[in-house]
Amino acid sequence: MAELVPIPFATLLKRIYYEYTRNGAIFDLPIRKFYIPDGSVDLSVVSCGSPAANPLGPAAGPHTQLAQNIVLSWLAGARIIELKTVQVNDRLALARPCIDVGTIGYNTEWSQELRLEESAREYVKASMIVEILKHWLFYSGAISAERAAGTVDAADASTGTGAGVSDAHARAAGETKMATGAGLSEVLVPVHAMNLDTIFDVSVGYDLAGIQSAPIREWLCTMRDASTVIEELRAEIPAEFEQYRKLPFTKKISDSITLSTFHGTPAHEIERICEFLLDDMGFHVVVKMNPPMLGKARLEQLLHDTLGYTDIEVNPAAYDVNIAFDDAAAMMKRLQGVAARAGKIVGVKFGNTLEVINKGTFLKDKVQYLSGQPLHVLHLALVNRWRTVFGSEFPVSFSAGVDAMNFPDCVAIGLVPTTTCTDLLRPGGYGRLQQYLLNLEKRMKSAGASTIDEFIVLSDSADPGQLQRAMTGKTAASVQSAASTDAISAASSGIAAQNTAGLTNSHGQTDGRGSEPYALAIMKNSERLLNRSIEDPRYRSSHTSKAPRKIGSHLALWDCINCDKCIPVCPNDANFFFDVEPVSIAYNTCTVTRTGWTVAEGGVLTIAKQHQIGTYADACNECGNCDVFCPEDGGPYIEKPRFFGSLESYRRQRTIDGYVLQSGTQGVSLFGRFVGIEYELTTDAAKNEAVFTTANARVTVDRTSHAILNAELTNDGTPNSVDMRHYAVMAALLKGIGTAARINFVTIDVTHV
Repeated sequence: MAELVPIPFATLLKRIYYEYTRNGAIFDLPIRKFYIPDGSVDLSVVSCGSPAANPLGPAAGPHTQLAQNIVLSWLAGARIIELKTVQVNDRLALARPCIDVGTIGYNTEWSQELRLEESAREYVKASMIVEILKHWLFYSGAISAERAAGTVDAADASTGTGAGVSDAHARAAGETKMATGAGLSEVLVPVHAMNLDTIFDVSVGYDLAGIQSAPIREWLCTMRDASTVIEELRAEIPAEFEQYRKLPFTKKISDSITLSTFHGTPAHEIERICEFLLDDMGFHVVVKMNPPMLGKARLEQLLHDTLGYTDIEVNPAAYDVNIAFDDAAAMMKRLQGVAARAGKIVGVKFGNTLEVINKGTFLKDKVQYLSGQPLHVLHLALVNRWRTVFGSEFPVSFSAGVDAMNFPDCVAIGLVPTTTCTDLLRPGGYGRLQQYLLNLEKRMKSAGASTIDEFIVLSDSADPGQLQRAMTGKTAASVQSAASTDAISAASSGIAAQNTAGLTNSHGQTDGRGSEPYALAIMKNSERLLNRSIEDPRYRSSHTSKAPRKIGSHLALWDCINCDKCIPVCPNDANFFFDVEPVSIAYNTCTVTRTGWTVAEGGVLTIAKQHQIGTYADACNECGNCDVFCPEDGGPYIEKPRFFGSLESYRRQRTIDGYVLQSGTQGVSLFGRFVGIEYELTTDAAKNEAVFTTANARVTVDRTSHAILNAELTNDGTPNSVDMRHYAVMAALLKGIGTAARINFVTIDVTHV
């Protein structure tokens, strides 16, 4: 199984700098997909007592494990980021592939793949990078200057084929650098004011013993105070961002936890975990709930009879081992008291995945986890039922089949945060997030709402007549002003009980939960959204059964149809493109003896296309998502050249064929492994020669003609036949990567230091 290797902090920052200034993108997300609020509406919310600029975020999962993933989510607009679940057992062996969202969504991935210490550093790195980006791009006005000047063509930014970014950002960055020369205070004064409040929410699991263990306690303490890690990373900030080395990075990465308990954890144990996290560790706690809480009859009536997913078989054990609805409700009522005494907030998330029997062939585990469209309706049903017991005031977050089309509806029923995962695994990847917020802005403007609370009250999904009557005879035309004064500014006893009284949004308004119009709107909107979703054909099996088209050809190392779908669907930004010179390289077989060498006819390596696909092995966990959407068979992560980030990583993962590029003062070396056998190709900057080395032979080649100039044994071994096809492959790769204009993880430390 491939091993994820965290990318060094300095490498991440250098790539950000050069890719943005030269290619108009960050981690392959073009500038045009960055979310920039227009300021005409206020999307801010409060979650677990902290303000966030909007309620959108990625769910704990493949999009929140590595630092670059989190940064991508943030650039695209996410402001409440649920970090991937950690547990005390951080030496898991997970089946691969693990993601299949070709139709709806299935996965077998359920926990972090990094060590606990690595996860902590990734989250701290992401927090620090977000802070740097706030100052470098947003507060400086640089990103707005780019947009206003129209300096980045959409096609150029996404493909890297154009000139990239003009001098607009360079000038803005230069002005920022000059300003910082007088001291740090100038950096901290926002030139372009906008709300960028961001919440990191950690997720832990899966049982009481593990969560109470010393390693998890220590990990949670780091999330509350990451000062030590911050200072270590501060020293690694490269020269490109030296003006931000003294930023007062927030030491509190998170003070809230979304608890993920394994399917089958009994209610009393979940309650004990929550008490420990609230009382002993001092975190706000949100508990993930599972779809079987609906009960077998209601769940399967919705899943099979209403939505038509008759082919999905719920794991029978799920009904026996998961917490029942009444038990969960009783538990959360008790935990409300525990939270109030601890001065913390407790909430629920709908929710967790549904265990189903694997009837496919792509994923290998017997049981897999359902996500996507059918889960959206099941979780809305849970939200609606929960609110019949707890009303509108109980904090509810949400994740299941969320996309740009239904995100505003989820916001209109008061779900904070509303998180997404499956949709981001589809073509477009993180770039899809921006449309979520643009759609919300549009809906708010259409409703005449300037804040989220006003939007909830004024949402089209509410009954205007009911709202009018609830507001004591006020005319419909006065609803907005009433919402923004009487209702929105009303002190909420429910919020006060959870220690959020006094928190305001960026318009200076207090949260309106608990006011009569707000409470009525929440309840009516929730019920109506459930009913609409049940009737909506896009959640039905007949509309979700078409898998991505395959064209019948098989991927090879070189040349594909160049659709580039594999790049954005990778949550880790592991796939990338690079250019090579289309060539036909004739190569020989070279036999080397103690007395000399001879050649025999070999073959011809033909590369027909300039545009090629590669995979950065350190960031690839073989999840298989690129294979799902690739029109050709074989899987880009399997068939395309894989580059490791270091010799250490390359040598540690000896079962995986691939390459690693090393730069030195005398030239560049490319190490390659073919079917487990290793080779090295080294260039000499002062000569037009390359040296190709095998286990016991060294072959010198003319870099232009590829003719063999000399060959010799490097030990007393037997005569050795050297397959020079491997040389031809490595020579083409070395030339393409070594002269790449597009910045990626492979090129940044070799060609752009």
